[in-house]
Amino acid sequence: MIVSLSEAVLTANTGLDAIKRAPIVEEDTGIKCLRIQDVSQSKKYDDWGFTKVDEKNFEKFQLQKDDIIIARTGGSIGVNLIIKEKLKAVFNNGLIRIRVDTENYDPQFIYYILQSNIYRGHINSIAFSTSTQPNMKIKDFLKVEFKKFQLAEQKAIAHILGTLDDKIELNRKMNETLEQMAQALFKSWFVENVKENWEEKSLSSIATFTNGLACQKFPPENDRKKLPVLKIKDLKSGISENSDWVTSNVDEKYLVFNGDIIFSWSASLMVKIWDGEDCVLNQHLGNDQGRG
Repeated sequence: MIVSLSEAVLTANTGLDAIKRAPIVEEDTGIKCLRIQDVSQSKKYDDWGFTKVDEKNFEKFQLQKDDIIIARTGGSIGVNLIIKEKLKAVFNNGLIRIRVDTENYDPQFIYYILQSNIYRGHINSIAFSTSTQPNMKIKDFLKVEFKKFQLAEQKAIAHILGTLDDKIELNRKMNETLEQMAQALFKSWFVENVKENWEEKSLSSIATFTNGLACQKFPPENDRKKLPVLKIKDLKSGISENSDWVTSNVDEKYLVFNGDIIFSWSASLMVKIWDGEDCVLNQHLGNDQGRG
């Protein structure tokens, strides 16, 4: 049986106005505010910004266990997360929150539906077809369709996928530790032990720089001619089956290969030597290709 997401959702709403009702502040107010960049960059709760919000809005927009949060605008549109415990936090109006009908649907199962290729295709069809600025209406978002299983089957599927996610997260942490060790070695070799006779040069004199393109304008032509899109979030998680895809017939300067240095120029600064598969550079990222 095929159903739409609207049948599995009890409520769906956007968050608090980011300027007046939930502004980010410097002082520790004890209340955090979840924003698009926190979702797209998989930031931990401790790294979310503090906000000032009145009691009424806090009660209405507080994040609860099993809430599913979705980015509804910008380059990260459709990116989502599931809240695993009640948090002293609210969310702003760049995000959509859905609450699942738990009598008939498992929230974790619905979350995994939102990681599927079917979901990504739906998001691309409703977000990029009419505007250069990606945007998504709740009613259109809730039209995504999927196969309905019995509740017990949903829970079993979600458990298996959750176990795989746990293993992936463990590997990610191991890679993060290895990266920190590599950075420490680099600092020891090239910062703390700099030789007096070493010559200083600007990056522009030894490398070429390329800014990414708006990849939503280059949909894949067919299944045989496409490449994955490298976005900011992929610098940490890597390319996956859930990544966006574009035609391979793009200007060669936008192609990313193993060994290229990739850096973000919006949101938080990130720099990485790319060690994944060939892909296409998205906007908000730059590519530094060494000249040798």
